[in-house]
Amino acid sequence: MVSAQWTSLRSTFGPPLLVAALGSGLAVGLGVWIHNSRRYGRYDAFGASVFGLLGVGGVLLIQALDFLGIAWLGMWLALTMKKPQLAVGATLLYVVVLPWLTFCYAWFVGFILDIILIAVFASKLNSDVRQTLTSRPQLLAATPK
Repeated sequence: MVSAQWTSLRSTFGPPLLVAALGSGLAVGLGVWIHNSRRYGRYDAFGASVFGLLGVGGVLLIQALDFLGIAWLGMWLALTMKKPQLAVGATLLYVVVLPWLTFCYAWFVGFILDIILIAVFASKLNSDVRQTLTSRPQLLAATPK
């Protein structure tokens, strides 16, 4: 069941997320390169941009972790909440908004929170999905046969 959900998520959201991630990585990289070429001169821009590439890698890593955190937590909340339609808002609040609010104080808080959310809810979803479905008969009635 979880693998079918992942297949559906990949086919639906995979290409747009890939384009968005590559676009933001390109934008950050280009911005760093322009900033460094103006600050250090035309010939030293490449050496200074090496550190900028680490920033681009960090942005792409955090985006990938956000996407995984949204997927795992969203699946779990949609399965366990009394009102599954509220799972989207709760997921975005926990995975995107709250780390952004703390981002201005410490960039690594969002990174650590994403890793924790992915680890906890991936294991919960993989281990408890059958038990949760059998304990809530209204979920079984809503699934197609």
